Amino acid sequence: MLKRLCFAAPVALLLLLTTTQTTAFAVLPIHPNPAYSQRNASYVSLADAIANRARVQAESMSSVGFCYRGVKRALNRVGVCLNGSAAYLAKSQLCKDPRFCMVPLKGLRKGDILVHGRSRAHPYGHIAVYLGDNLEASDHVQKLVLGGRYGATCVFRPHGKIEP
Repeated sequence: MLKRLCFAAPVALLLLLTTTQTTAFAVLPIHPNPAYSQRNASYVSLADAIANRARVQAESMSSVGFCYRGVKRALNRVGVCLNGSAAYLAKSQLCKDPRFCMVPLKGLRKGDILVHGRSRAHPYGHIAVYLGDNLEASDHVQKLVLGGRYGATCVFRPHGKIEP
């Protein structure tokens, strides 16, 4: 009986809304971003969306040692799915994704994804999103890490736009 009611209520509401002739109000879908306007849909660059999500994710985790988890979660929120359990695995996945291109390490831009290879000191590698101002985000926000005891670094630059 409860299953029938759960199904019947939305169907009845839908019928009511589609058969009502009044134009006094319009039913618009609710968007999770309050700045989103149904009449004037704006688009943001994929790089900006990645950087913003990475900062929010890193600040919410505020941990050490879970860089791949933080970046995977941030990228997932903008429609980029990575899999596996180690940061260095992201290199091959981003190489195949047409929304990214590999660029030189010089001239980093906000939203670039840095993938550091494996090394003896860091067997899982490291991954982070460049935020600008010499900062990076992974599972926490910190100064940009280059070289040191990490393996070779690859930089992936996102291109294109997405709906916020």
